[in-house]
Amino acid sequence: MTSSRLDRYRSASSHRADWLLLYLTIGLAAFGLVMILSASAYLAESTNDQYRFFVQQLKSLGLGLVVLGAFRRVDYQNWRRYSGPILISLIGLLVVVFLSPACRSVHRCVDLGPLRFQPAEFVKVGFIIYLAAWLTQLGMRIQGFKEGFIAFCFILGLFGGLIFLEPDMGTAVVLMLAGVAMYFFAGAPWRHLVLGGLLGVLLLGAMTFSADYRLARLETFLATGSSDPLGADYHTSQIAYSLGSGGWWGLGLGQGKLKELGYLPEVHTDSIFAVVVEELGFIRSLIVMAAYLFLLMRGFRIAKEAPDRFGQLLAAGLSSLIAIQASINLAAMLSLVPLTGIPLPLISYGGSSLVATLGAIGILLAISRQGVVVRTASGEK
Repeated sequence: MTSSRLDRYRSASSHRADWLLLYLTIGLAAFGLVMILSASAYLAESTNDQYRFFVQQLKSLGLGLVVLGAFRRVDYQNWRRYSGPILISLIGLLVVVFLSPACRSVHRCVDLGPLRFQPAEFVKVGFIIYLAAWLTQLGMRIQGFKEGFIAFCFILGLFGGLIFLEPDMGTAVVLMLAGVAMYFFAGAPWRHLVLGGLLGVLLLGAMTFSADYRLARLETFLATGSSDPLGADYHTSQIAYSLGSGGWWGLGLGQGKLKELGYLPEVHTDSIFAVVVEELGFIRSLIVMAAYLFLLMRGFRIAKEAPDRFGQLLAAGLSSLIAIQASINLAAMLSLVPLTGIPLPLISYGGSSLVATLGAIGILLAISRQGVVVRTASGEK
């Protein structure tokens, strides 16, 4: 088996408490239900159904837990065996999006009557699976410029480009960053990473300047605090007010003022962490951020103790995917990066995101479970 950077950190521990990851995941999802109920109450009242968003998210959670349980029992090597059909299915999903009717002038959803979902959320997980299989097969050839760097850029550009054209720049950026993280873990040479970084900056600039609303977001971010708080800077200003009004311990669960008055946009989706801080306070919000950090640590523990290279890369990629998405959302709430429309994993409202994330956790649990079996069978201590 070819070496990778993850190989250097493999642990010789003889046990794995993957139930910690499971309980942490369920805890974050349950917390998300509570915050969605609190954050969406004002919006739901306008539809004469106070529990509308809560009930929808509860249904998605139930489906997601079924997917998690099923994926946990699947031999993760099967994902590698079927990486070819997975690739074709992913491209098909992204193409189907453009054949479906536009929703709010964008092609991000597939509407099948009672079933409506966002393919890009599932494509992110499938992309990690395919990339882990491809990098495993590539082995030391990753050092080559054509076989490694050029081929990787093509794969990354294909998936990232299709998602960007929906248009969904935020999801495309998350997917590409997770792909680059896997490329690094697989042992890519630094010269490729530096060159890729330079190309990535140029690409990000081109993506930003390709649409007026993206450029406006960037200008608003750069002028935060000095632009029009009732105009282009409205969303950012309301988030700041919400964060500031919470203080150390918050106003109390369900007592947030800005969401009750309808001032905070995307209150139950992208901006839900602002509600968390306003109602629960700075101290308790740190616990939420610590939970994501601990989830990342558990994911990378599974990665470094996986029995083979594919398991290592798959676990590292899925962990990075969740961590990158959470980091971008939290950073946007703290005005460290421009608003991107990225939901907070497991907490924000959104069935597709929740089910896809729980599926990724299920795969992580399968890798850890089979790692225990392999070590026990080989007699390792």
